[in-house]
Amino acid sequence: MSKTNLFKNDAILDAFVKLGNEIEKHVIATLGDSLRASIREEIVSEIRGKLFADTVENSAPLPESDPLPMTDLHGEPVTSAPVKTRRRIPAEYWKTYQRPLSRKHHEMITELDGRRFFTVSEIADRVGLKSTTVQQYLYDLQDHGLDIQTRKVSYRYGRNGKRGHRKMYRLAASQ
Repeated sequence: MSKTNLFKNDAILDAFVKLGNEIEKHVIATLGDSLRASIREEIVSEIRGKLFADTVENSAPLPESDPLPMTDLHGEPVTSAPVKTRRRIPAEYWKTYQRPLSRKHHEMITELDGRRFFTVSEIADRVGLKSTTVQQYLYDLQDHGLDIQTRKVSYRYGRNGKRGHRKMYRLAASQ
């Protein structure tokens, strides 16, 4: 309904507004600001409760200690990064550790079958590994009890003044 249908005269409407203002002044003077604020807070909380009653009833209550989850710009929950803890392995473990033999270890065993000596770079080319990895794998084979023979080579220089190899390797011939 519009105001023209409810009140035929604007003077009556102004009188109601004036009466409401007078009642408000009287309540403020009588009750004081703190009581007025508490009454206002009760009314607002009651209205909020009615507005969100449907969502609150259907949701699980949050524990008091957990804050509401924060989200990033994409709506994903923001979590702190997990704290990385280093697991300290005692030095005694590494003294007796034997790396398990892999497929590449077995390929090296077939290449070093005892017929001729090979340099580390030749083994690396044949097996498809880096030279440093081949050197470590040779130590692994020795740790597993394989007899690897070495032969010293003169400290020679290759092309372009680069150093050559000092040792060559092969498996000892089985008797």
